[in-house]
Parts: sequence; C-alpha cells; structure tokens
Amino acid sequence: MLTPSSPSSSSSSAELKVKEQWGERVSKAVISLYESLPKKGKPQGREVTVLAAFLLSSPSGELKVVALGTGTKCIGRSRRSSKGDVINDSHAEIIARRALLRYFYSEIESLTLSHEKFKDHGGTCVDVENQHSCLENIRDQAKMFKMKQGWNLHLYISQLPCRWSGLC
Repeated sequence: MLTPSSPSSSSSSAELKVKEQWGERVSKAVISLYESLPKKGKPQGREVTVLAAFLLSSPSGELKVVALGTGTKCIGRSRRSSKGDVINDSHAEIIARRALLRYFYSEIESLTLSHEKFKDHGGTCVDVENQHSCLENIRDQAKMFKMKQGWNLHLYISQLPCRWSGLC
C-alpha cells in the first residue's frame, strides 16, 4: 500500500506536477496568442467557440504555437460541395489542422528554396536546413522531409472534440 511518504507516491506526485506545469505552459501559450489577435471574428457577448492549436516543442523545451483555429460548426449534407468551393467542416480542430498544413508547406518551401540557392552557389548539400526549422531533408530523398529528432508536435483543444469532428 502506498502512503503519502513512500518514494513511489512522491515520484508519481512529482510527475503529476510536471504534467500540470506542462499543461499550464501549453494553455498559456495558446490563450495568450488568441487574446493578442484582433477582436474581429471572435465570439461576442454570449457567443462561445472552441479553440484548437498545434504547438511545436524544441529539444531545448521551447514551445511555439504554429497553428490556431476556432469554430464549432459543420454544414449540413444538403449544402456540401464536392467541388472544393465550400468549407464543409469548420470545427476548431479542422481549421487548426488546415493552418498546420500551411505551416509545414511553408517550412518545406523555405527549406527547398534555401537548398536550391545553396546549390546555385556551387556548394554541396550539407547543413543547408534552417537551424530554427523543425523539419529536415531526408538525405536519400531530395524532396522528402521529416521532423527533426527531439522536436514534438502537440495538439491543444479547449474542449473535448464532438463526434462530428475528424482530424483524419
């Protein structure tokens, strides 16, 4: 039986404290960024919304919000379009995922351009990745990228996802 003074109990409470501190850091980063945005488009009065974000943590423990979205709705089947001209799902998680994809595409474009620029100047392909990027080129595949060792992607959602929201 574990007692409050036993080593196993104190180590698990220390782990819990670290997790709580991490959760506070994540939520503070997301909410701080959200609150810094202009009032336009945010819920007013009694309106509410869900807030979702993707964050990157670096090997040194730095935390950066790279994608943010708000929303709670999915349009009805009768209004959906297969042509791509109507946003069918605007749940916060889906909007944040779209922003995350744009972020990654931007990172890949930046890395690809710096690689091409370096090659144009007669250099070899060594350490051309942006030191601040979370992505790196897979050496054997010229246009394939992966997340660098030690970097992690995190998802923050202000509420549990509803059954209609799907991240896949």
